[in-house]
Amino acid sequence: MVTGLEIKNLIQSHEYKRLLDKAEHEYGIKIYDNDESISQECNSIANEINKSGLTPELILDFIIENDKLVFNFSKLKISKLSEDYCDFEEDEEDSDDIILIGQAKTFLIVNSIEILLLRKSEKDLINFLKAIKIPSYKKYAKELFEFYQESLKIY
Repeated sequence: MVTGLEIKNLIQSHEYKRLLDKAEHEYGIKIYDNDESISQECNSIANEINKSGLTPELILDFIIENDKLVFNFSKLKISKLSEDYCDFEEDEEDSDDIILIGQAKTFLIVNSIEILLLRKSEKDLINFLKAIKIPSYKKYAKELFEFYQESLKIY
């Protein structure tokens, strides 16, 4: 069983920090750096990994070997979901109150879990999304599949 401490150690590893740096500088993905909430975040990710049936080592190896795919998938997912859920033009008065803080340091792990499960089977991804209680998980799985297909074209 994966623990939050294992995930914290993973995101503090040299390899993972290098990947975050590359995501930020080469792909323009803004990363939110807040160590105050890192323990809670790592516990949540450990829970997701446990439900996925994957291991932190497998996920890190996958990111290292497929970094361009993971970065492209992440960038597409961020931009498409931001368009869908953060329509700033609808209410311009409130848009001044919205501050984009960036992605959590664990975003590469989350996105890699999704990609790995997509590669395995759509059913595995759907079961995982259902297990972690994603609202409209079937619709979300379909969106992830589209992001993945588009990422493969860029990759």
